[in-house]
Amino acid sequence: MHALDAEAFPELDPKNFSWNSARGWCPSCRGYGQIFDWMSKDEEAAIDLPDGVEHGDTCPDCQGDRLNPLSRAVRLPLKASNNKQRSTNNSVSLPELLALTPNELIHTLKRVKTNARSKPVLDELMPEIQERLRFMDRVGLDYLGLDRSTATLSGGEAQRIRLAAQLGSNLSGVLYVLDEPSIGLHARDNAQLITALE
Repeated sequence: MHALDAEAFPELDPKNFSWNSARGWCPSCRGYGQIFDWMSKDEEAAIDLPDGVEHGDTCPDCQGDRLNPLSRAVRLPLKASNNKQRSTNNSVSLPELLALTPNELIHTLKRVKTNARSKPVLDELMPEIQERLRFMDRVGLDYLGLDRSTATLSGGEAQRIRLAAQLGSNLSGVLYVLDEPSIGLHARDNAQLITALE
């Protein structure tokens, strides 16, 4: 337990930052970020209902962030920004990180203050994170916040996100078979997609 201002908090682990886990999700919306009519009628139905089946109201407790108060309150310390146009905040939470576009997220993650314990972890993860985010940029998703609900994505956006997840992983010795990867894309995005694939 950690104590801060006479309040004790449990040791944090990755489940505290997952809205798919009871340890991390907002207790009001259970990680959906929205309140649906069926939630008050049938508690069990909430577990099996897939995203995008119906639209609800934004959760008044988490404001759509999907996480509980403790998880939303955890902040990463940031180094000062050299760019006056960028945020001058000295810390950032997970919901704030997820609201950023790919380029904004790369720049923010570069500003995370590390110590001897956290630096090797971040140094190992950053290249893969950056590659996936840069691929999103290369396929025309540079405007998309990572907190965007899948139910609100167009077919082309969803297709490009799947490609970013697969092709942005820097695997070698793998054969990818892409069956009509341009389905759902606007014609102007085809050239950008082909360049990214090459």
